[in-house]
Amino acid sequence: MSAWRFSGKRADAAALRLAVHRRQADVVRAVRTAWQAQDAAALAALFTPDVQLLVDSGGKTRLSVRDLSGDLPVAATMSSVLSAYPDVVIADAEVNGMPGLTVRTEGTVLGVVSFRLRGRAVSDVWAVVNPDKLRSWNA
Repeated sequence: MSAWRFSGKRADAAALRLAVHRRQADVVRAVRTAWQAQDAAALAALFTPDVQLLVDSGGKTRLSVRDLSGDLPVAATMSSVLSAYPDVVIADAEVNGMPGLTVRTEGTVLGVVSFRLRGRAVSDVWAVVNPDKLRSWNA
């Protein structure tokens, strides 16, 4: 009986992980759609009011984005970044085992973005734009 119970708990844990993964994938797709459209209002609606944007540039990019907090500033900044790259493509990607996004131009990954959710809203956005850390994405 205990082996059966353990197996059931393992199945429950796997089902929970799958549900969390799917929920995050749904939210990340909504972020991608709003971001690609440069729709700051739609982006802000997907964020918690106290969302944090953390950018790892390593000081090696011309991107002047700094760490920010708040749904409106983060959404406005994310939307405005795309205007500097008119041919940018935002695509779904697995980042650290969870749904995330890549930002590409002319086939080169400029950034990798991952997210933490609180409920169904994004509470943290991590963007890696440091070229040294993107080498494996561009190999």
